[in-house]
Amino acid sequence: MIWIAWRRDYALLDYRNKRILLIVPDGTRTAPVGLLFKAIHAQLGDATKALDVLIALGTHQPMSEAAICQRLEITEAERRDKYQRVKFFNHAWDDPNALKKIGVISPDEIRTLSNGLFSMEVPVEINSLVFNYDQIIIIGPVFPHENASFYGLDSANPH
Repeated sequence: MIWIAWRRDYALLDYRNKRILLIVPDGTRTAPVGLLFKAIHAQLGDATKALDVLIALGTHQPMSEAAICQRLEITEAERRDKYQRVKFFNHAWDDPNALKKIGVISPDEIRTLSNGLFSMEVPVEINSLVFNYDQIIIIGPVFPHENASFYGLDSANPH
């Protein structure tokens, strides 16, 4: 029991007054997201400057506040009370202003990765929110993946 208390206090020192962003998958991925969110909030919520949630949508539709509460397994009453400081964000994959270019994948690398099918420079962009936080914690199966336009087949923007 002493070790657990020491570990908890030690962990709090790492996160005290820090801005923490939890990245969680939307409802299309299976994981104990609610259990993990509640455990992290119980351990760190009071010590942090911010403990917010970014929903990793991929290219799926944004989730409503109610849907995010359901995903995190919290009631709307808990949201208003216990979790009122937590901000919810949907990944705005289709808003260029919400993304920041962090690099490119070279045509040579694309050629290698695609077994010679493609040879083009591909920009690498991530949600600019991550730069507003001291620590990013990814919960569950959240994977970087290309937008459909990676292959030049962007059905949402065919021109």
